[in-house]
Amino acid sequence: MTIFRWMKSHPVFCWGLLALLVAVSAAGAFRLHYKEDIGDFLPVDADYRRSLAIYQDIAGGSKIAVQFSLSAPETALSPRADSLLPAAMEHYAVALRSLDTARWLGDVATRVSLSDMMDVMGFCYARLPYLLAPGDLDGANVGDTAWVRSRLAQSYRLLTSQAGSLAGQAVDSDPLGLFASVGKRLQLFRPAMAMNLRDGYVFSDDGTRAYLSLVSPFGNSETDGNARLAALLEAAGDSLRAVMPDVECHAVGAPLVAVENARRIKLDSLLALAIASLLILAALIRRFRTLRPMLSIVMATGFGYLFAVGTLGWRIDSLSVIVLGIASMLIGIAVNYPLHYECHLQEHPDPSRTLRDLTAPLVIGNVTTVGAFLALVPLPATALRDLGLFAALMLAGTILFTLVWLPQMPTGKHSAGAEAAVEPSMQPLPRSARPLLQPFGMKQRLGWVVLIAGTVVFGWLSSRTAFDADFTHINYMRPEVREDMQRLAAVEGQARGVAVYAIVEDNNAATSLRLQQILDSLSASGGVSAVRNPALLLPDADEQQRRLSAWHRLWQEAGYVGADGTLGEGWNRMMEIAEETGFSTEAFEGFRSLLTDPLPLLGADDFAPLRETVVSQYVKDGRLLVQVTVPDDGVESVETALRAASPGGLRVFDQPSLNARIATNLTDSFNWIGFVCGAIVFVFLWLSFRRLEVALIAFLPMVIGWIWILGIMQLLGLQFNIVNVILATFIFGQGDDYTIFVTEGLLRDYRTGSSTTSASYLRSIRLSAFIMLAGMGALVFARHPAMHSLGEITLIGMGVVFVMALTLPPMLFRLFLEWKPFLKWMNR
Repeated sequence: MTIFRWMKSHPVFCWGLLALLVAVSAAGAFRLHYKEDIGDFLPVDADYRRSLAIYQDIAGGSKIAVQFSLSAPETALSPRADSLLPAAMEHYAVALRSLDTARWLGDVATRVSLSDMMDVMGFCYARLPYLLAPGDLDGANVGDTAWVRSRLAQSYRLLTSQAGSLAGQAVDSDPLGLFASVGKRLQLFRPAMAMNLRDGYVFSDDGTRAYLSLVSPFGNSETDGNARLAALLEAAGDSLRAVMPDVECHAVGAPLVAVENARRIKLDSLLALAIASLLILAALIRRFRTLRPMLSIVMATGFGYLFAVGTLGWRIDSLSVIVLGIASMLIGIAVNYPLHYECHLQEHPDPSRTLRDLTAPLVIGNVTTVGAFLALVPLPATALRDLGLFAALMLAGTILFTLVWLPQMPTGKHSAGAEAAVEPSMQPLPRSARPLLQPFGMKQRLGWVVLIAGTVVFGWLSSRTAFDADFTHINYMRPEVREDMQRLAAVEGQARGVAVYAIVEDNNAATSLRLQQILDSLSASGGVSAVRNPALLLPDADEQQRRLSAWHRLWQEAGYVGADGTLGEGWNRMMEIAEETGFSTEAFEGFRSLLTDPLPLLGADDFAPLRETVVSQYVKDGRLLVQVTVPDDGVESVETALRAASPGGLRVFDQPSLNARIATNLTDSFNWIGFVCGAIVFVFLWLSFRRLEVALIAFLPMVIGWIWILGIMQLLGLQFNIVNVILATFIFGQGDDYTIFVTEGLLRDYRTGSSTTSASYLRSIRLSAFIMLAGMGALVFARHPAMHSLGEITLIGMGVVFVMALTLPPMLFRLFLEWKPFLKWMNR
């Protein structure tokens, strides 16, 4: 009241201070840079972030594939596909090049470069002894004439086949087919080598689809740039369909999935906003019937929003736009303060009277809610810390405007004598006449039976409520897109199972090879289905020495070369069989050189043709990355075996374990939030009301309400995820405001003998709850899984806290009235 009267008598200072705060806040808001990275919400350490970055790189997070197929199923397997699909790819590429004026995609290549593949294969054949692991030679019976004859016959058939022009170098350097094991490793690292190539065009195995590969320069998280890229791809597709209507083309890939998610979120948000706006506007018009109260509510919440952005702008350099989006839900909480003020002012048009009635519950509710949001600040996630600060600042700014500047604005109804209104009688009424709230007309005993039974049942169910750590469940993907992604994975030869990654520091090939020994034994027992170990293709000096020794020993023991390096009887015998098979006497010069020429140890730079192409994604920043595909039920045992392979320990991870770590960290974080929120709210309630019983009346509805929320979620099969779990803080913050107002109304009604205070509070609480339910609950109509989950949790959470706030405090209040010390305190 002192501030109100002083501001009333100093209007220049009052409005000048407001203008200054708005200007400073606006300047701070303009200093902020905005970013969009969902990873900022993950409460994880730097080690996790490195692991996630490696996973995204290996998983091809920036890759886009355009799929071409014939629209008529009966012609999909016809010879037309061999001619039409390549022509369609060429037309699409020409259209894309003409549209891509910014050259985001560079030179769009429709075919795999056979010359590049041949260069890699030529390098490998020329370095064959260095690339053959000792186990690769175990089955080479080079001294067995029948075995040699069979292998040479296979090479001759290959040389005289349609692929003979490409097989010349292979037969020249490896007539006995020892390269097969190396070739399999190359195919694992470079899927294109295993695809069905037709004149350089990539086809699926059944020949019904062709694929064009592209790489987004924007990665998989910058949705704005990828949206422009998606528009280019769609325009190129329209151009193709205009001239070749028989061909269908679909672009798929993680960047486009992210764009589709962003579009779906925007559409769902607009739909929810339209529904919510109509419902909220109708409710406000029905309640106030004039424009002034609604403008006051908008100004108060708008000032709070600007105050929060501006203050953060002077503190930090960048802020996630996702934080701003989530923080928009805070309007449902912040609107409580001006809403309560305007509702009360409508019934008592005296601002000073309204301030006397509302200051205590508003301040108590604001401090407890701000304290709840500040519990986010100690968390390790950057965006969650910013969200906690933003929420606290917005609520503080809104209540500051509500208590300081709203009372200074003309009401249009205030009369000169209103300030002198007489306070109602402070004499307590007899118990039989006390006007306590009975919002649902429920009898006391029946109310306690329902409450206790429901709490027991939902408490048992709440123990089963789980956190869903699978990000794909909150990712929007149309069925046809999901099907295209699965087809693409099959074409690229991605093995089914869980991909386990082991990071070997300092390019330590020796450690990688120790891992390989373990993986070989696991493969033999069926525990591993595929291994990508770059150390097998990049041997260090020690491993080269072992491989060269095995190479020389094999040919010397079989008599192909002597101890002095000259060709021996084994070579002559092989050449006789070769001539009988159809080869000329000059064949196999490459192989002859590998047997007789000196083979020196190679340095790391000598393997650049492989390091910079085939295994480039697996050798980065001084690290070797080993990827193992494991059946779902064998992940833990394989990871344990890999960690045991290095005395210093290895960083071993898989995508499900990364998600599980997120779930664990989020669960721990929000357990912390729940504990801290509860402690802050309860302690402040106790200090504010100065009675433990009153603090319990205001606090217990939130505790029991939370048990009911978890139980109902489990009953309906709903789970928390990384998106909707943040809403828990909002529900808690809203719930304590409701219970504080109801409790304050009960106390005032008892002491004044009038039910007007609680009735006024109840009307404003109902309107506030409707606004929150309409604003966020409208998201239940969303098609995006994450947005839909927000709507579901809002309907359940806000519905429960509203019912608890209106039923449990009156029941507890009546119960405590039976206790004489409490009754004596009430009647003092």
